[in-house]
Amino acid sequence: MKFFIILLFLAGVATARPAIEVLEVFETDPEGGKVESFRILADGERFSLNPPYNYSISTSALKREIQFSATNRTKIVIQFTDEFPGGLPDEAVLKNNVLGRYFGAAILRSAPCPTGIAPGWMIDVKRVFTPEISLVTRHVFIPWTHGTIQFTLSADSEDFEQHRQFFGNLLNSFRSDVAVK
Repeated sequence: MKFFIILLFLAGVATARPAIEVLEVFETDPEGGKVESFRILADGERFSLNPPYNYSISTSALKREIQFSATNRTKIVIQFTDEFPGGLPDEAVLKNNVLGRYFGAAILRSAPCPTGIAPGWMIDVKRVFTPEISLVTRHVFIPWTHGTIQFTLSADSEDFEQHRQFFGNLLNSFRSDVAVK
């Protein structure tokens, strides 16, 4: 297994959150090919995931997030937050949290969501900007020791279904490894 450090960023200085490391890992599959995955060290815990195919990756130090972008403006964001430590609140609180982010958004779906770590909660919203332009955003909230890990998929309405599968694969590949101290 070969490790390449591709990203190292510090959490917001104002919150004094510990550093997050993102490592790109290439493993050899049984047929001799290379399989790409990422390892994430956050607040003393280690996570892994398989990135979506043909997406670029970037990070934001202040937001404690990892962003995957497709060529058509579709984005998948993973954000480690301190919201809701100790477990997820009820559905109404999560809905209000999401609706508070987007003026004029309408909820399309809200349901439990299995993930590779723990049961989460999914909320889909739609924002209409013009009759021809609308955006669908799926939020998945996953509880963890230090708050919530939030996965978000944002895509034009006509592209959402195509990228929903990549998002689901990413979400299901996300795992918690042995804790690091």
